[in-house]
Amino acid sequence: MPAAVNACLPAEFVSVPLPDCDRILPHWAKRAVSGGLRSIYAGIRINNLNDPAIHAGLSGNFIGIMTEQLVACEECGRLHHYRPLTDGQTATCRRCGAVLYRQRAHMLEMMLALTLTGLTLYLLTNAFPLLGLRAQGMQQELTLWVACVAFWKQEYYLLTLLMAMNLLIMPLLELCSMLWITLTIHFCWPPALALTLYRWIRVLKPWAMLEVFMLGVLVAVVKLGDLAFLIVGPAFWSFSFLIVVMAAAASVPDPHTVWSRLEACRRHA
Repeated sequence: MPAAVNACLPAEFVSVPLPDCDRILPHWAKRAVSGGLRSIYAGIRINNLNDPAIHAGLSGNFIGIMTEQLVACEECGRLHHYRPLTDGQTATCRRCGAVLYRQRAHMLEMMLALTLTGLTLYLLTNAFPLLGLRAQGMQQELTLWVACVAFWKQEYYLLTLLMAMNLLIMPLLELCSMLWITLTIHFCWPPALALTLYRWIRVLKPWAMLEVFMLGVLVAVVKLGDLAFLIVGPAFWSFSFLIVVMAAAASVPDPHTVWSRLEACRRHA
């Protein structure tokens, strides 16, 4: 079992009123892109205390404490000092027990393997037919991009756009972004593009709904099975494995660790 590490604040920090922390944390998050701050999934890491918006309303003692690297709990908003972890350890919130960040062993290697596997499955999914129908001596095959073209020809423009975004563009963008982020961390390249890509894929990830499309395909298989002979193409299986691989690729990287390593690349660039 991985050991849990509680990274707690000193006693004098507890005296800071919690409502004030809850009030200013969302303000920092909104200014994360332009104020020299870096938003972290596990909380807020402070890199620039010269921003006047941060100094406003904060006491000198509070600012002095915050010159160190801090992490805020997403669940309750409590601030904690950042502490390096060894492989397999997890930092948890002292107040609510939520996970702040993890240190996974061989994280980059797993990210690279899953990303390359996902790209291979993506190409197979779009190169081979997903389903086929055979009735009265006629056979018709369907691929993802052919389905988008068919809806476009029937003037379902909004539906076509949603299908193309969720089935073609978003998966490819996510996989290519994760590949670039992994290579940037490994080779310590300038991280400007990787930071932007990682920020955007975290924002757009909830809109990539491959699982919903797969459920629709399964419903169609059941409904059409009585009308015609249904052929399950190779892309059906590659698409099923793609969903699993992308879910695994999204769960392997710890956001706090990714942000920290990208910041380290910025300092070495």
